[in-house]
Amino acid sequence: MDRIKNPSIKLKRHLEYQEYEDIKSLRKYCVEQDNVALELELDYKLS
Repeated sequence: MDRIKNPSIKLKRHLEYQEYEDIKSLRKYCVEQDNVALELELDYKLS
């Protein structure tokens, strides 16, 4: 996994498709590495 450059948190009403895919990838990585369950509810944010 690539290192994150300039990490930050943004609150947005809608996600762009690439942001959506990036978050899904991060979620998958977290689940695989840390064995956690995440409820992100991203589908309704995708515009």
